[in-house]
Amino acid sequence: MMSKEEFAERQYQVFESAKLKDRANKWAMAMMMTEHVDLIKKEIEQQKFIKKPMLEVWELQGIQEDLETSIQTKCDADIKVWNDGKFEVHRGIINKVNENTRQIFL
Repeated sequence: MMSKEEFAERQYQVFESAKLKDRANKWAMAMMMTEHVDLIKKEIEQQKFIKKPMLEVWELQGIQEDLETSIQTKCDADIKVWNDGKFEVHRGIINKVNENTRQIFL
């Protein structure tokens, strides 16, 4: 078992080493060039990019059934749309569906 003095000394060493590590991270981030920051942001955006999903026939039929049900019952519907690598969710009551232009009016 450690004495109080040994414990205090060990605690001080751990605290000082943590301070040094924290300062190193702050210093490295402050020294980054704007070009590097831009490249990192672009890389993060590319990692978040979602490919356009290809839906199977049974999935499309399920979506159609859900749309018909929400039109008949006039209840709120959440519509999840893929746009430029991201999914957007639109919520509302479906008033009208234009099958020619493939638009849903909330």
